[in-house]
Amino acid sequence: MSTTEPRCISAAVGKDSCRCSKGRRYTTVSLCISFLALGTCIAIPGPTLIDLREQVQTSVESITYAISGRSAGSMVGSILGGFLYDHMNHHLFLSVIMILTCVVTVLIPFTKHLSWLAVCLALQGVTTGCLDTGGSALCVNIWGKENGPYMQALHFTFGIGALLAPVIAEPFLSKRMSIGDNETSTWILPNDTSVGHGEDESLSRNNMASVAMELPNDTALSIHDDNRNETLILNTREMWTETDIAYAYIVTATLLLCSGGLFMVTCIQEQSCFSWKRQDAKKRKGSEAVRNDPIIFKGVFLVLMAFFYLLYVGLELSFSALVTTFGFRILNWPKPKAAHLTTVFWGLMSTSRGFSILLSKFVSSTIMIATDLALIVVAMLLLTFLIGKHEIVMWLCTALYGLGMGSLFAAGISWAERYIHVTGKTTIMFYVGSCVGKLGFPPIFGYFFPINGMYFVYIMLGGAIGKVCLFLILYVLAHKQGERYIPVCQKQEDLDNTLPISTTKL
Repeated sequence: MSTTEPRCISAAVGKDSCRCSKGRRYTTVSLCISFLALGTCIAIPGPTLIDLREQVQTSVESITYAISGRSAGSMVGSILGGFLYDHMNHHLFLSVIMILTCVVTVLIPFTKHLSWLAVCLALQGVTTGCLDTGGSALCVNIWGKENGPYMQALHFTFGIGALLAPVIAEPFLSKRMSIGDNETSTWILPNDTSVGHGEDESLSRNNMASVAMELPNDTALSIHDDNRNETLILNTREMWTETDIAYAYIVTATLLLCSGGLFMVTCIQEQSCFSWKRQDAKKRKGSEAVRNDPIIFKGVFLVLMAFFYLLYVGLELSFSALVTTFGFRILNWPKPKAAHLTTVFWGLMSTSRGFSILLSKFVSSTIMIATDLALIVVAMLLLTFLIGKHEIVMWLCTALYGLGMGSLFAAGISWAERYIHVTGKTTIMFYVGSCVGKLGFPPIFGYFFPINGMYFVYIMLGGAIGKVCLFLILYVLAHKQGERYIPVCQKQEDLDNTLPISTTKL
């Protein structure tokens, strides 16, 4: 065989690798920006939940069911997205999904009825589920076995996007009108209105165009409209400015539109913008020798992992969505201050994910999971017993909870891969468990929260203890079975020695 032929092939491969490397980097940057927009899109209902509830005139319990509808849509979207991704042009698919998510996000703040809000949130769940599945699959597809740091980067930018959501929403939230205790409020009332103030005072007027009333602050005012035969009870301290959350959703939609444009640029450069056919990628095979997974062990392991991710995702979503409401209603904090709790949670969660990119190279996934679970349990214990004593406790516990939840998802998948073969079919179990958690926990919190706001803390503590118990069972089960990787040093040497003979024969 001529020696010049391999050199020519190597040179051609080198040029192709250079071009491929640039394309992969551009695609990875596009994916990071899209996941940043995805994090903002998913997290924005949290700080705007109170204003959305007032906009559709419903209760906290009812609006949490609408959030559960988005989780159901996310489950449908993940299945649909996985199917479409395998049969379509990847970049065009993601571009169209980003544009559809943009449209649905813009519609949310303009809905005036709970049913339409639930429909918009469900559609948003479908599109974000497609994006989550397709984006993760594309990252694995272009990087192969080297996808670890880049997958962590996607989760990191997702957390950054979720961190930006409260910051974007805060300037547009409705604010309580602040009136001093010794000041009075002036009320301008329309014609044909009778007013009752206290028990003995009353005012009826039929011939006056309007009347101005000065009432002391924190006064209960009864207004009866004779034309509509309606009575309205107002409190001068419970007045709010008009909400402008539509602008927050428009900013989020703009991010989604820009990230969709990045994928469309790739389609235009590759002259495949009108091609819906899937582009096959080269598959990379690993050289590690592994044992086959016992069916019973793998089945039990996957079921337990599904329950683990059910608790993880369900509690993460519920905490991020309701921690602002908890600070506002239970701790009686101002709404902007309570919204900063969501900022602290997502900020520390993103920080944890950022550091986990480096820590995962030096610390085993087992130690990372144990540390994360310890932080979560400590945070909930402190919140349970010290919440009423110091204000700093709420900030500290929110920060610890964010740190513990940050790297737990990725570390769990890395740890599971040591004991079972993680394929597309096995990850379905992880994602189904996650979607069931998204779907099931918001109604639970919505039912117990109006009864007693502290149930929010108690359920979080019970979920943290449940995750610890599940991981202990998984650890014992996996330790008894042993890792799936087999030492292959000698086998690899023997294989290398036989390769030239096989090539000659061929």
